[in-house]
Amino acid sequence: MSALAVRYGTRAETKKKTAVGMTETVLWTNSDPTASFSAQTVTLSDSLKNYKYFKVVYRSSNTGDIDFYVLFPVFGADGEFMYYVGNSQAKGCISYNISSGTARQRRLYINNTDGTEVGFTACQNVTSTTTVNGALIPIAIYGVN
Repeated sequence: MSALAVRYGTRAETKKKTAVGMTETVLWTNSDPTASFSAQTVTLSDSLKNYKYFKVVYRSSNTGDIDFYVLFPVFGADGEFMYYVGNSQAKGCISYNISSGTARQRRLYINNTDGTEVGFTACQNVTSTTTVNGALIPIAIYGVN
């Protein structure tokens, strides 16, 4: 299963049922989504091992108002973490083409074997690899069952 990107309008409560009967639980929130977001690792309030999927809500930029999310499967067919940093080719990538036509990307990965840390790379322009940490700001991570 590949990641699914969808435009996202409002923030969810700490725990809620989705339209298809799945439950979302907030595992991390960005304390300041208006600030630039450099490469870093965030600590989750629960292990991803307890969920089938994890959802990352992004803001298009630290000054923007377009929020969208990407839904990632937690485990691969082998039962191992799908985006574990130990497998360098298993990093989830989110790209966003802003109105000026510049594509930007930020990668993420599960940073430890117990599934309580998610790492994010710096955001970069795809063609020039210039770092642009004011774009693709992660604003929340949810566990989904």
